[in-house]
Amino acid sequence: MGTTKRKFRAQALENLPASLILAITLSRRYRDVMTLRPVDVECYSGSRADERPRIIRTGGREYVVMKLLGESVEESFVGKSRRRRYKVLTREGLALNLIRAEDGDWFLEEEPPV
Repeated sequence: MGTTKRKFRAQALENLPASLILAITLSRRYRDVMTLRPVDVECYSGSRADERPRIIRTGGREYVVMKLLGESVEESFVGKSRRRRYKVLTREGLALNLIRAEDGDWFLEEEPPV
């Protein structure tokens, strides 16, 4: 692919919302492996806003986070966006992977059905 095409794609992505860039990036990386489902998340806010997830609401259910298992920050080279990943353990014993896009949207990362 020529430099002109890459430059055009990067410029086109700059104008998209961070959550859409996240979905495009992940769909390319995890093609047919992982899916993202939008979720509502209630957070603890300490020294920064949305410091860590406390309650996850999806599909009419509510999951209380008992423990934060991991946290990381990822930066996209294309759109220069930043997202946070959280791995949490719920009261029900589920280990969930959450992604918070730069624009504040939350997603649950799921493996596709077998």
